[in-house]
Amino acid sequence: LEFRRVLFRSRAASDACRYLSINLQTLQSGGNIVEVDEQGRRRPMSAEAIQAKITDIQDAVREHCHD
Repeated sequence: LEFRRVLFRSRAASDACRYLSINLQTLQSGGNIVEVDEQGRRRPMSAEAIQAKITDIQDAVREHCHD
């Protein structure tokens, strides 16, 4: 049972790291990036907001994602 819990956590962490990596690549690709607000409307992100998100994701990857 403990092995299954560890395996599940490992898979969840791996999935989260993959998700972070994809988001980071998208943000770094340039072009127009939009967010969807609470009402489902698409809002363009400013260059500053994009850079802040890139920094946050890079920090999360460094802290939680290990090869």
